[in-house]
Amino acid sequence: MKRIKYKERKKKNTREVLSLGGLLAIIAFFLLSCAAPGPTSIEIKPEYKSGVMEPDPTIVETQPEGSPVYIKGISPLKPQPHWKTIKPGLRVIYFYDYFYRHLRFLPQDEPALQKGKPGKPIPALNHQFGREEVFDSGTNRGIGMRMTGLIHLPEPGDYEFQALSNDGIRIYINGKMLINDPGQHSDQLSNEALLETVKAGWYAIKVEYFQRKGTAAIALYWRKPGKKEYTPVPAKAYAHIFSE
Repeated sequence: MKRIKYKERKKKNTREVLSLGGLLAIIAFFLLSCAAPGPTSIEIKPEYKSGVMEPDPTIVETQPEGSPVYIKGISPLKPQPHWKTIKPGLRVIYFYDYFYRHLRFLPQDEPALQKGKPGKPIPALNHQFGREEVFDSGTNRGIGMRMTGLIHLPEPGDYEFQALSNDGIRIYINGKMLINDPGQHSDQLSNEALLETVKAGWYAIKVEYFQRKGTAAIALYWRKPGKKEYTPVPAKAYAHIFSE
């Protein structure tokens, strides 16, 4: 009887040791898991990595993509450019091998801008390229663009703007973001934007655009004060200062 009790007690002690050992192993595994280094943030890796273009961390997106915009009380440039110093169309810089899916990778700083290639002035933004060459870039794919210059608003009041693009587009007036549709997509209309102007005149405009693959399109429409319909912004409204 004593031998049986001894054996039972020995088995019980063995089970307790095994249970304690398993518990210690679980605790050790948990502590190692907590101590293992892990990512502290989500890294956005563009699909195309052969270029040197990286997103500029200083850029602050002032509005959510696709949201309506209201810019109040904006004034024309001071001083206004003299008619002798301006030429039709917008200046353009092309950035080749741009196969990213978003405009955030478009070069911003001066060294990166040196990698771009200037092109002929863009006379107007009202183009359905299909699969043909984008402006005079020489290609129909993997092209990023930055257009800068002037837009003439012929009377004071409220202007409504909307862009059609394929792929992404952003438009700024006097440094304020007006249109924000920067991602890859097929033909689609952007957010609507209301621009309240104090007086007629020339305003600064910047347009960023990219075409990744497939078909391409870019157009800017406005509804002038007191009008009911959107119409393409005419070529005579775009200009640039050629002495720059």
